[in-house]
Amino acid sequence: MSYCAECGSFTPVEQKAERSNNEMSFPAVLVSFRGRINRSTFWLKGVGSLAGLSVASIILLVITPDDAAGGLALFLFPVVLFMLYVWLAVIIKRLHDFDQPALWGLFFVPLIGPLVAFGVFIAAAFAEGTQGWNRYGDQP
Repeated sequence: MSYCAECGSFTPVEQKAERSNNEMSFPAVLVSFRGRINRSTFWLKGVGSLAGLSVASIILLVITPDDAAGGLALFLFPVVLFMLYVWLAVIIKRLHDFDQPALWGLFFVPLIGPLVAFGVFIAAAFAEGTQGWNRYGDQP
């Protein structure tokens, strides 16, 4: 038995280890549509990885000679599709933290709802999610 400062009670060591193991792995954050992520995971793993991919793509565009631009475009097209997939996976898991369905994530597809997408992004980036368990899993 050990004292848990988070919940203010004595808990078995095994349960305490499960709580700290609730964090989703980096690949699961990027490719899975299941579960929930908190704000820090959203910023560090989700937005951070997309920013890194974006910077790498821009650097490739800048350093590529003009005669090789067509080949680079063929290379970057799947990268952009992967980035869209990652963004949807991250934002859907963040929406799950608000106990909202994945359908709201469709507003992030261009031309469907840019103003709604901006509002959902602000909420996902800065608002706290549902406390405790919801239908998408335990609190991250």
